[in-house]
Amino acid sequence: MSPLRCITQALYHFPPVRQVIFEAGLFDSWGAVSDQYDPALDKTSACSLLMEVEKLFSGLALSKRSFKSSLCVEKAFIAYRRLMNLELSKDISDTWAYFLHALGAEVHSLRRMTHIQVHQDEPTQTGESLTPCINVHPELDLYTSLDKVLGLSPNPSVVRAYIFSRDEMINSGRIMSLNFRSPAENQSECVTAHTRLFIDRYLGRNFDFVSGLVRQRVSYALELESCRHQLDKYSQNELDIIKITVEFLKSQSDLGSEELIANMEGIHESILQTVLKLQSKIKVLENNIANVFNIPELQRVPFDIYAIFVLDNSKTVVYIRRFLTKTCLETNPDSCNTTWTRFADADTTLVSNEHIHTLKNITAIWYTYGVAYTDDINETSSVVPESLKSFVQIDNNAFDVELQEWTRSHETSFVSLNPTIRTGRESNPKLADISTLMDE
Repeated sequence: MSPLRCITQALYHFPPVRQVIFEAGLFDSWGAVSDQYDPALDKTSACSLLMEVEKLFSGLALSKRSFKSSLCVEKAFIAYRRLMNLELSKDISDTWAYFLHALGAEVHSLRRMTHIQVHQDEPTQTGESLTPCINVHPELDLYTSLDKVLGLSPNPSVVRAYIFSRDEMINSGRIMSLNFRSPAENQSECVTAHTRLFIDRYLGRNFDFVSGLVRQRVSYALELESCRHQLDKYSQNELDIIKITVEFLKSQSDLGSEELIANMEGIHESILQTVLKLQSKIKVLENNIANVFNIPELQRVPFDIYAIFVLDNSKTVVYIRRFLTKTCLETNPDSCNTTWTRFADADTTLVSNEHIHTLKNITAIWYTYGVAYTDDINETSSVVPESLKSFVQIDNNAFDVELQEWTRSHETSFVSLNPTIRTGRESNPKLADISTLMDE
């Protein structure tokens, strides 16, 4: 499965993105376009790409066909990149960036939902950049990696960067994409350990407060280094030698060394207490450093894991967390367990939440904000525009005709090969076996 097909699946299953695509209304204003993409008929390449995405989304919502992927979307995207003189890359981050660039030309709200403003506040470099993704280290905990990217570590005296401006409100429906530079090296336990990320420490509005915490963490780190240096002065061998010497002197009562024994026991106890105090203080300081940001004030903006892109035998597959319907959450929330769907071309399977923590070769993770459920989509819902409903209904009617013809022809063939079966006997072929009628 190509990165683009994985991306379109993930975008479709995220309710806010699906809504803005349907609300774009290009299909309403331009009318139906041909099934085969023809660049010569373009008015703008971005518009044609958006219309193919609208058609794909409506098919995923209402079509009777499998509609697991869309070759038309891929052709439109490739044509767009050629017209824009953009290099054709199979990298997930590049594909994500250029795909958003194309769609964002027509759906401006999509850029606001998917792009992150990174502000640089270094003395030597002041500025900002708009990016659809943040590159993180594959072998580090995600918080640690983000700390490095945004200048919160290793132990800086000031914060060097933050995301989102100081006065920006983070609306629901935001996507934060974290991309891994070397997916083959990542450790699944580190990468998927955080199903929820609190990004408060990286927000511009908390810049001054977080800067104070960073300085506090620097103070803890300096004190920790001092304690470790002091602890290094003592060795277990020294304590063992003193203890053995005391035991030997006690066994030689004729030497009259009671005063020496008392002094050595005092030295041993003093060193032991010093070591224990240093070890205890080191644990406290390590805990303070690890949890300096784990406070209620910095746990108000949670981003939940939504999609995981994995490289599987040189092909990209995507795992998407299923949003529960509002009805399920209201009627029986205890029975609504988190499940995931694995998309790999026409192969779609459900996987458990536990399976996610075993994934390797992860290329990207999407985190989303403020979306708890999805609306039911059917022929009567208002989510899909009427023009797109009509477009899908025409194809569904054609599919019914194809299915009837296939059933009739295969029923005739089956009877001719089995003369003992009476002509006219009903046949019920399984739709899953009709591979000739399924979309690629």
